[in-house]
Amino acid sequence: FFLMIRRPPRSTQSRSSAASDVYKRQVHPDGSLVYTGDLGGFGMMWDLRTGKSILPLFGHVKQIICADISVDGYHVVTGGDDNTLRVWDLRRKNCLMEIPAHTKLISDVKFEPNNGRFLLSSAYDCSFKIWSTKDWSLGKNVSSNESKLTSVSITQDFQYIATTSSVSYTHLRAHETGRNLVCRLLLEKK
Repeated sequence: FFLMIRRPPRSTQSRSSAASDVYKRQVHPDGSLVYTGDLGGFGMMWDLRTGKSILPLFGHVKQIICADISVDGYHVVTGGDDNTLRVWDLRRKNCLMEIPAHTKLISDVKFEPNNGRFLLSSAYDCSFKIWSTKDWSLGKNVSSNESKLTSVSITQDFQYIATTSSVSYTHLRAHETGRNLVCRLLLEKK
């Protein structure tokens, strides 16, 4: 099964800028939907069963760099070059919240994989943040003194958070304290 995702005409998008390349995609937990975000700041939910666009997600004013869908499938969180996180409610079909999350480009977002109780975001402002998904409030801000963070990952038990940076370091952190652990890995640039 192959699905060619074709952007709807700009007239249905109510934006006048030229079409941009799709940069991010994320599959819904039940496998029936996929989210795409482009470098023009336009997001879309697609029905994989029909191949049709079902929900345009307008809001970002710059590139969409990252997205994740909650474990329960009710929310999509997007981040990008406008330094904001946008929380989209798929049931209500609207933007639930805009969060001025970082001071520079948001490079990655990840829901806690078991229950979706927390959301992680990383950014070029050399920090990652932990957000509560109950009220989307900031739980913890962890700064790195080294370089802009390019990605963030979390273990299934939410015990460890791994971040990567533009200077090719991977940091493994204990989430309770945010401190660097002894097992800091230096990766070779290839």
